[in-house]
Amino acid sequence: MSKTRTFREFFKKYGYLLILSAWCVTVAIIVDRYWAPESSLSIVEKNVAVAVKDAELDFVKLVKDTSFLRQASATNQDRKFIDEYIAKKYFLFTYKDDGRGEKSLVLWNTQKVLPTSSLLYLKGKSGFALLQNGYYV
Repeated sequence: MSKTRTFREFFKKYGYLLILSAWCVTVAIIVDRYWAPESSLSIVEKNVAVAVKDAELDFVKLVKDTSFLRQASATNQDRKFIDEYIAKKYFLFTYKDDGRGEKSLVLWNTQKVLPTSSLLYLKGKSGFALLQNGYYV
């Protein structure tokens, strides 16, 4: 009987905490569902699509710049060029033909991945490939 009385006294004394915690959970669910739409799948998908499109447009502009391409395949680059090359939001790999038909990597802007040489010999000019070490666009 004393346990029941103690239990009732506990709820009388601290019942407001139970109500407050239930209210906090309800508010958290509402905030998660309606006030944080940037975490929804459709928004994330849209943001990724925009980022890929922006990178593609920047890359197209880059490959049309013949002075950039010449400097990328040169043996010496100045600091400004290297900073511009590294600042790209996508990974760049510059290969140079060694004269025997082999291509050698001369400049890159990431240490995260290294595409396999099979990508150099694909027939298409653009595409999406899944290799062992990642996705390539």
